[in-house]
Amino acid sequence: MKRTAIGFTRRMACLLLAVFLAAWGFPAPAGAVLTPLGSVTPDSTEAAHGGSVSIDYFFRIPVPAEGSHMLTFTLYMDGNWVGSAQQTSANSAAVNGEAILGGTASRTIPDTNAEFVTFNWTFTSDVNGAVGNMDGSFTVRILHAFGAWAHVAGTGGWDCRHARTCTVCGASESASCELGPWAHVAGTGGADSRHEAACSVCGAVPAAPCQFGAWAHVAGTGGADSRHIRTCSVCNATETAACTFSPWTH
Repeated sequence: MKRTAIGFTRRMACLLLAVFLAAWGFPAPAGAVLTPLGSVTPDSTEAAHGGSVSIDYFFRIPVPAEGSHMLTFTLYMDGNWVGSAQQTSANSAAVNGEAILGGTASRTIPDTNAEFVTFNWTFTSDVNGAVGNMDGSFTVRILHAFGAWAHVAGTGGWDCRHARTCTVCGASESASCELGPWAHVAGTGGADSRHEAACSVCGAVPAAPCQFGAWAHVAGTGGADSRHIRTCSVCNATETAACTFSPWTH
């Protein structure tokens, strides 16, 4: 009977100690894991070289509504510290059973020739020894400081192209020339007949051979003066020539 009473007393003492430790915010049991809810959102998805993008972050962690708790939060962006908080007083930072961390930070756009830059973030929370983690990323398009468009040497005709280069990082981009109407090149004809067009972006004036259709007889001509004509389907230039007849037969 004495041993039973002693065992009961010990069990009650352990229970009371556990309740006391839990009430005063001592570390949670091993293996306890929190599931944080939150986000990291840039205020813009585009930014120029050397500029920056503002980042709004907000995280919430469930915590007991009673007692004193040790709360630690940390947010890292690409390995760099962005924001953190540590609370120890009773119910501090706890709203309706949740601990909250939020704020605004910024990241500088690097001088890279990439079209996009991706920022990776890691959020860690610790409430009374229970740890939670979140990872994520967001992507920002780089607005390069491009110079003027210039014609790409070696391109012409229908394949005429222009390009421009970023004055900060050297990145380049190219595009097909935006050609106006084709016009016949004066002084050209026959096999050398050509037309040209001007690009409204870079000013290049590429030329290309005329694309003639089939020969057709010129109405009203005959005999020794018989002639035929053909028209370019691009610039509408025409050329005529004397008909070449096969030998007369009876």
